[in-house]
Amino acid sequence: MLLGGVAIAAMGAVFGAAGSVAGSTRFAVPGMLFGGDGYLMVGLGALGIVLGALLILASTKIDSTNASKIKLWSILALVFSLISLAAGAGFLVGFVLALVGSILGIVHKG
Repeated sequence: MLLGGVAIAAMGAVFGAAGSVAGSTRFAVPGMLFGGDGYLMVGLGALGIVLGALLILASTKIDSTNASKIKLWSILALVFSLISLAAGAGFLVGFVLALVGSILGIVHKG
């Protein structure tokens, strides 16, 4: 789950950087004018960074001695990983790692 959060945050940083470049440039194709889409990418990048940070927090809050704490943070991590699909899902590997980690935490018998 920790590696998934790191991958999702990294994808958010990539989206943010690409969006800042795309938002600051405008280029013309005959009959069309492109530009301004960078703001959406910056927003998705910020969402990815926040979700990645929340997944990292959730993975550090899971304490193997407290079963209710494991379930709570695993459910939160599952929600964060599902929302991360909108923000690039951490190159898809981050989403899969966070999803598997959170499911394992939910079914953990403590």
